[in-house]
Amino acid sequence: CIDDNIIIPVMASFRMATALLLLTLSSASTGNVVIDWASSPLRENETAILLGGAFPSSPSIQLYGVDPNTGSVGYSLSVSPMVGQTDDASLKFSIPKMPGNSMIQWKVSVAGSQNYTINAPNLWWAQGDLQSKATPGGFLRVFGSCIYIEKDSVVVRLDE
Repeated sequence: CIDDNIIIPVMASFRMATALLLLTLSSASTGNVVIDWASSPLRENETAILLGGAFPSSPSIQLYGVDPNTGSVGYSLSVSPMVGQTDDASLKFSIPKMPGNSMIQWKVSVAGSQNYTINAPNLWWAQGDLQSKATPGGFLRVFGSCIYIEKDSVVVRLDE
């Protein structure tokens, strides 16, 4: 007797591992630097891990601070990888200390690769006071990663 509750997560994990392997192999075979995944959420002075392909042995890493309200790039800076923590498929670097908000959305580029967004809000689940809907003045529960709220209350605009 095989329990379906065991088979489905194993199959989902296998599909995810296969997809990550194919992404890494495809990026490595082109010779172009590609970022496939980044650790997130990240705050200042934390270690960022990037996975991808064709990272050079001494990569240049460019970070671009993004204004979460407008999406525009406010500034850019170069950071160095951690010594001994870089190979052709992964690298580590430290998120620099920045004045003000310590949860900043970043775009990162390695050796001229396309930008990859770090700390972008990722909504996993939401529920309103009417289950799948929320009424004016009602409540809205939101779960996810990199959801940062600066104020005691927020105004939420819901689209259908």
